[in-house]
Amino acid sequence: MLYYMQFPAGAQSLVVSALGDVIEDASITFRDESALMFESTRKLESASTLPFASNVFRVLGSTHRGAVPKSIRQLVSRVDRMKLPIARQKDAGFRVMVNIDGELVAIDRDLRGEMELEISRRTNSKVQARGSGREYWIFGRKNLDELLFCLRLPKPSTKAQAKGTLAPELAALLVLASNPEKQDVFLDPFGGSGALVESRLKYPFRQVIYSDIKRQPLAPAILRRRKTDPRIRLLQGDALDHSEIEDGGIDVIVTDPPWGEFERLPMPYADFAAEIARSFDRMLSTETGRFVMLVTRKQVEVTVQALRNATFRIHQTHRILVNGHPASVIVGSR
Repeated sequence: MLYYMQFPAGAQSLVVSALGDVIEDASITFRDESALMFESTRKLESASTLPFASNVFRVLGSTHRGAVPKSIRQLVSRVDRMKLPIARQKDAGFRVMVNIDGELVAIDRDLRGEMELEISRRTNSKVQARGSGREYWIFGRKNLDELLFCLRLPKPSTKAQAKGTLAPELAALLVLASNPEKQDVFLDPFGGSGALVESRLKYPFRQVIYSDIKRQPLAPAILRRRKTDPRIRLLQGDALDHSEIEDGGIDVIVTDPPWGEFERLPMPYADFAAEIARSFDRMLSTETGRFVMLVTRKQVEVTVQALRNATFRIHQTHRILVNGHPASVIVGSR
């Protein structure tokens, strides 16, 4: 089956790696800075299978991309040969969206009506302007010579994120980049709102530790899980001096420390990076220790050098955007 996926801009290399970990037979047929297509024998029913994706779509059909109205008309003529899901409820609804080169666009009313009529006839459902019905999307992308007709896969709803909070998709990417293992003792020493911890709880673990210097309002999912799971530990303290964590007691650290751009650091950034590396060196296991860090791109070289000075190996650095700000993800280990 063919799928089209959207993801955080600039995270292409991280997404490609994560996709291979989640869907072993995924074969990528197209990719750019914020979207890709892949084939797989798996039939995905929900976008939750790919938590790092902003949206996931099943590609139902395609046509050569020429003038957009003409290409859409060609898609209309092919709907009767596509496998569209039949509505199970009499009041089931759907809507049609068109996205060309990253922008929502309007199409001729008559042409839209033709597409909606064909979908309604094939699926026994009716058009609805908004709501929880199915969404059919027409996509065009630069450097892709096809126009795609897709069905959006359902995705669990999430609450609006507070300013400065990591998006769930990015948190999932960072956690997957750490190669989560069921025997891991996991730590986020700069826990903030707990986005990374919440993401890590979705995979098997031995212990998960959240820490932050301030008391933060944590995600309800973390608090509920902690009530019945003693393996979840909450700490309040300085990330650079976690004396309550034994030497070598952590298998993996995934964290988003302060960047020094939006908040004041207690010392110059180079010294701060050196202190982080020293703390990692003390806490991470000499056998299994590994880490994933999100840092401002301005300071990636300084951070990498500090980690290398502490004898860590840097496996990869990924250049991404976080809410439009240039950033880098550093992946390393002992």
